[in-house]
Amino acid sequence: MFAFAYWNQQNETLFIARDRVGKKPLYYTMHDGKFAFSSEIKALLTLPWVKAIQDQEALYHFLTYNQLPAPLTMFEGIHKLDAGECMTIHKGHIKIETHWRIEPQNFENKSEKEISEELFQQLQKSVNYRMVGDVPVGAFLSGGVDSSAVVALMRAQSNSTIKTFSVGFEGQSNYDERVYADKVAKMFNTEHFEKNIQPEDISNSLSLIIESFDEPMADATCIPIYFISQLARENGTIVVQTGDGADELFSGYRAWMKYQKIYPWYHLYNKFPLTIKKGMANIINETNDEASAIREIFSRAAHGQELFWGGAKAFKESTKRSFLTSTYLKDIGDANSYSIIQKYKRDFIKLKEKYPWLTDTDWMCYLGLRFQIL
Repeated sequence: MFAFAYWNQQNETLFIARDRVGKKPLYYTMHDGKFAFSSEIKALLTLPWVKAIQDQEALYHFLTYNQLPAPLTMFEGIHKLDAGECMTIHKGHIKIETHWRIEPQNFENKSEKEISEELFQQLQKSVNYRMVGDVPVGAFLSGGVDSSAVVALMRAQSNSTIKTFSVGFEGQSNYDERVYADKVAKMFNTEHFEKNIQPEDISNSLSLIIESFDEPMADATCIPIYFISQLARENGTIVVQTGDGADELFSGYRAWMKYQKIYPWYHLYNKFPLTIKKGMANIINETNDEASAIREIFSRAAHGQELFWGGAKAFKESTKRSFLTSTYLKDIGDANSYSIIQKYKRDFIKLKEKYPWLTDTDWMCYLGLRFQIL
């Protein structure tokens, strides 16, 4: 994972790049011939010529996705490089290119055993590669499949001490996985550390957690991540491996199964004339409230939109427009949050032209990797 800049003194060219899936942030701004970049928006806001002005359209999309895709940030004039992108700046001219794209592999002619063996080899290679460093490498361990697999592969590669870390919440047994993490830690003989988060821990640290982000954060997992990171740091570990991203790559979310079942019917329904789809949408709108999933499905079909929007967990288009002021709606014009999904869908369609065997499930995994993991 990386975000770096390279200045070529000879031809006065600046080159910056962000890693393949966007683990490291890279923000930039250009105004009146002045270019600046940083890993944090906070640094850019200290510049006298950068103003902290809210981007109205970015806020509109955030209300649906709880996050913002590149190049959007919550500030006007401040942008972020997308995952797998690089930028060249020469004499005031900016050129943005993609340095890495997903290249799917077709496993249709391979047995389950062959696929399993290849996956294991790739995971082993990936974990081993990230064990190399000038500081000890630990792991965040929840006791689930993903983090447990990482710890198992770390132990297979090393006989030295491996530190693992887990957190739980006082009085919240449904969100406490420490019992499973402890079993895995004992199985692989790790030096295991736990923290039981008290209500006062959260209230005392919430302002610090918020301050660590450059933009609004609507994912509550940032709270346990803050405390588990703190726990690792306190115990001499500043580099960790995790199981994050596996659900997006391997379709591990239960909710995705609903989309897999609906998609064949959705494709069939989309072949109906537009007048019928709009008529059905109007009928459904009258008999279902705004939060209804059925209403949303028929509405997307009537507007020719993709069914799966990934992390769109907050407000639907109709809901947003019901509580936003007329002045605000006038400022953003005809903005529609489906435009965010369209960008990724166009890229996926190009990919499918090259790899026609890609399925709706592949689309969900693709969007998960490109948008949800960030």
